[in-house]
Amino acid sequence: MRLLLLVLIVLLAAALVSAYLVYRLCRLLFMPLDRVKLLGDVGYVADAGRQSTKEFVVEQVRRRRAVGDVPPVYPNGWFALTESRSLPVGHVKNVFCVGMHTTNQL
Repeated sequence: MRLLLLVLIVLLAAALVSAYLVYRLCRLLFMPLDRVKLLGDVGYVADAGRQSTKEFVVEQVRRRRAVGDVPPVYPNGWFALTESRSLPVGHVKNVFCVGMHTTNQL
């Protein structure tokens, strides 16, 4: 009786481990990787609740940047102003970037 119980516990543990390994393998092979770089990763972080002047934002960006990891002064092509995950549906966010005042709506 005890031997049968021990065998069942070992089989259950083996089944759980193998199910977890199959899950991780399927996730690795078939799910897309999230390679999104957040705006805060490169130094552009809007401080919520604080009235930001242009000089304040420039000083904050200078402090956050690492030497040699500086983005171009002006973007050459498309540039993300707001991440969609930070803008709820139906809301508007005012953004000041590259010397222009824009309004983003989702």
